[in-house]
Amino acid sequence: MLRLFFNPWPFSPFDEAREVLCEIDAGPEPAVLASAPVLDRWQPILSSKIEVRLTGNCTGHPTLGRSKRWIVTSPLLGLAPDYTWARTFSRFYRLDQLAGVLGACLPPDVRFPARCTALPLEQVHFLLNILSREIRDADG
Repeated sequence: MLRLFFNPWPFSPFDEAREVLCEIDAGPEPAVLASAPVLDRWQPILSSKIEVRLTGNCTGHPTLGRSKRWIVTSPLLGLAPDYTWARTFSRFYRLDQLAGVLGACLPPDVRFPARCTALPLEQVHFLLNILSREIRDADG
């Protein structure tokens, strides 16, 4: 039997990760979402570390700059069912348009993590459910 183990590495102990999951369950506060960076032409990817991330054209990022640029997010923990927002390990993002073609070529200046694969949205939800269970069930 294959067991997928997700290591939420930025969270030690797991209590911090559980707090983020509570934020996701409740949804973002309107003020938090209003000030969140916007990700346009976004697409989910799976890294070689079995981390689901988003990549896209970002504006308004507090540490990467306010102007538009392509980014790869930190690992994804939650995605709104209507695809209006996402929560990564580090922050909420407002989501604009999904990329027209998943896995389409990205601009050459994008630092795309090695050995990543574009993911269909149904697989993203499946993997996020596994990750959520791993975090909620973890001891510590």
